[in-house]
Amino acid sequence: MAEKPFAWFVTCLLWAGPVFGFSVAPQIDCPTQVRAIASEVREPEGATTALSKQTIVFAIEETIKGAVSGNLEIELLKFGPLVVEIGKEYLVQVNQGKLCWLESVE
Repeated sequence: MAEKPFAWFVTCLLWAGPVFGFSVAPQIDCPTQVRAIASEVREPEGATTALSKQTIVFAIEETIKGAVSGNLEIELLKFGPLVVEIGKEYLVQVNQGKLCWLESVE
């Protein structure tokens, strides 16, 4: 084994290759970015499933990028990993009506 250091080096590179994909955060470039307060959560009507969506209405406080005013409505999974609380302030990034990024401002 010690006679083939190049083979070990190549083997370690192949095993470490997927690690680089997880260690770098992607750059998100969404055309619409706002600072907004969650003002309303609309629940789906009828039976709920694991993939049921809820509509979150944000009252825009400041437009950082893009041309948006008034309210912004975003659909999220009701039982998904993102939880939005009414009255809290968020940084919201949207691309063609689809959520790119959602972050609570504290």
